[in-house]
Amino acid sequence: MQFNGVRALGTLGSIIGLSSDNVMDDDAALSPFSSYTYSAQNIRVPHFRLAKSLPPTALQRSIPHHPWIDILPYPQIRDNLLRLESGVSTTMEKRQYDADSLCHWMVGLDTCQKESGLILWGDPWDLASWEVTAEFLNEWGWTLEGCVDLFRSTDYWRARRGERPLFRMGH
Repeated sequence: MQFNGVRALGTLGSIIGLSSDNVMDDDAALSPFSSYTYSAQNIRVPHFRLAKSLPPTALQRSIPHHPWIDILPYPQIRDNLLRLESGVSTTMEKRQYDADSLCHWMVGLDTCQKESGLILWGDPWDLASWEVTAEFLNEWGWTLEGCVDLFRSTDYWRARRGERPLFRMGH
């Protein structure tokens, strides 16, 4: 599960044109999407079509941020984090978070968690391929505000295993 999550985020980074030249390790790195030089041609599209969830959101294009946010599969999660970091959020303005800790929780690298926070069951660009675990929801649920597609796909994958839904949404 951990390898799937790490591989998926790496794949998404490659698709959107982020190089692997340690840009993620540079705390001062700025997303290429938050600059005036961004264009749709910056996105690398392999043999499959670029999913509608991958292009940068309006907030990604307007708020300077670290490129790690750009590789997250859900636009709503990216925007939730950007609203918090920029102070634009009204519901999360007093919340603090550690980006490294959040990343570790997403892929199951935090020593206190039992499983990966996000589980991938298919292609990383397909939002229906992702599931969030109850453990991640308890620890980092605020990052998922408004992620209806993730709620639906989570309940779908849980139902396939005969587990109760986490979100109780219609499909």
